[in-house]
Amino acid sequence: MYNAKCCFILICFIVLPYMVNAQDVSYETLKDISFKKGITANGSFNLNSVVYQSNREVSQRDPFNWFANASLNLNFFGIPTPLTFSYTNAKANYTQPFNRLKFVPQYKWIKLHLGTSNMNFNEYTLAGHVFKGYGLELTPKKYRFMFMKGSLRDALPFNIAYPQNISFQRNAIGILLGYAGETWQTEWNMLSVNDDATSIPFIPLQTTITPQSNFSSSIKTNLKPTKWLQLELMYAFSALLNDNRFNSITKNNANTNSVPGSYTFNLLSKIFPPKSGLSFYDAINVSAGFVIKKTNFQIKYQRVSPGYTSLGAYFVNNDLENITVAPSFNLWKGKVNITANTGLQWNNLDGSKTSSNSRWISLLNIGITPNNRLILNTAFSNFTSYTKVRPPTDPFFINGLDSLNYYQINNSFSQSAIYQFPGKSNKQSISLNVSLQQTQDALGNNAENKNNNHFVASNVVYTYAFSPTDLTGNLAVNYYANQIQGEKTTYIGPTLAFTKVLMNKQLPVNVSLSYNSSKNSRGLTDNIINAKLVANYTPPSKEKTTGHKQKEKHQLKQNINCSLQYISGNKLREFVFNTGYSLNF
Repeated sequence: MYNAKCCFILICFIVLPYMVNAQDVSYETLKDISFKKGITANGSFNLNSVVYQSNREVSQRDPFNWFANASLNLNFFGIPTPLTFSYTNAKANYTQPFNRLKFVPQYKWIKLHLGTSNMNFNEYTLAGHVFKGYGLELTPKKYRFMFMKGSLRDALPFNIAYPQNISFQRNAIGILLGYAGETWQTEWNMLSVNDDATSIPFIPLQTTITPQSNFSSSIKTNLKPTKWLQLELMYAFSALLNDNRFNSITKNNANTNSVPGSYTFNLLSKIFPPKSGLSFYDAINVSAGFVIKKTNFQIKYQRVSPGYTSLGAYFVNNDLENITVAPSFNLWKGKVNITANTGLQWNNLDGSKTSSNSRWISLLNIGITPNNRLILNTAFSNFTSYTKVRPPTDPFFINGLDSLNYYQINNSFSQSAIYQFPGKSNKQSISLNVSLQQTQDALGNNAENKNNNHFVASNVVYTYAFSPTDLTGNLAVNYYANQIQGEKTTYIGPTLAFTKVLMNKQLPVNVSLSYNSSKNSRGLTDNIINAKLVANYTPPSKEKTTGHKQKEKHQLKQNINCSLQYISGNKLREFVFNTGYSLNF
């Protein structure tokens, strides 16, 4: 029995990856593989169709569309093999989601990664990048240890059909050590990444892809010296070699002025000798939090050097420096909550770009709950951006223009109020939502170049629920207005909707009728009437006993949408009928 089981596992490792092709499959424990589990299957099937009719001269969609999709989850003795299938009258697609094998066995504080997995150190080193290999996580009590080794990217040789799709095999090894105490925590990690220059037999001369090497590391410390003070410090650095085939160049042969990043503001350029094609980057995050009674105050500083790159992260937001202040207050026994956030951010730290940008962002949110029936919320935000573009210099051309200044201001205000009327049998509520937004941009200091845009959106909704009959009604009035470059447009109209649950809560039905009238500054008026019916029927599930208990769930969906529009005196009719069927087994 033991030999047969070993042979079966070996066949699964060798044969299955070539038979099927799809998404991640995770096995939490190795003992999940067992002949006692046999072969099981579950999945779903969905069939949908759309009928569209309109009196438009040019139809916006096909008169009839249908599409079907199904998923089948096969399980062979504890090894899941998911399959999916989809087909429409437009195109067909067939996938078998099984191109990655992943084992994640775990016992208490020991966790092992085998196959295709991902681990996260921090955003500046290893940030959830998928790798093929193995990893280990140990979290005994207050300690933390992580280790990984594998390939971040497979080699992709040159193909004349896709000459730009070339990549070297990217190998990586990383380690993390951490300790979390009551008053202080610290964590250090490092990641070494190296592209194998010999993994591609042929490299065309016109390609710009080179094998890279990268070493990144970070250290993070949290301190809590008192109950009301918490400090956090994080520093990360990265060294990137653009072409590791020429890593033997000495400092005397290096031209540091042609190396992006080697002369930027970081500590690494003073520690490591520069080489041709070698760039140094760093990042720092500092924050302090104060908690005094019901007041919380935080101040944060962040700086990421221009061009910061880590081959263990898919993307790092770099070339930025910002300061953020975030106070919050809890007043009157939690009935009033005030949170604020304001900060200033700027880029072009090394002055190498032709344009620089600075932004000021502020947020204010006030929540008031005087009792369990009334909820008030007010929010305000301000976004101010300033961009300065410097004209390029040319020794053979004198540019008579000065630098270009561009200002952009965006203010938004929103207010919401919800009141629930007293009552046990029939529940009533009314809500009011108002949103205001203003944008302004200007070139230079000339008032004639300013553009002001305004947006207003509001609605009032009244809801009445008949508890004994499972009937709910909604009456809403919507108003929307905008003014863009002097052109003003308004929309207003009511909406009436009812929801009823029938047949022992197996058939929810929703009916709605809405009317909207729009008018612009040129006097054009459009009137739109829209009627909608949605019904979803779910019959009682049937249980099948085939060695394993399974339940079949059927659902039939109907969606009818009728629209009648009067646009500038022209009558436009649209009819959309959606029907769908789904089966889960």
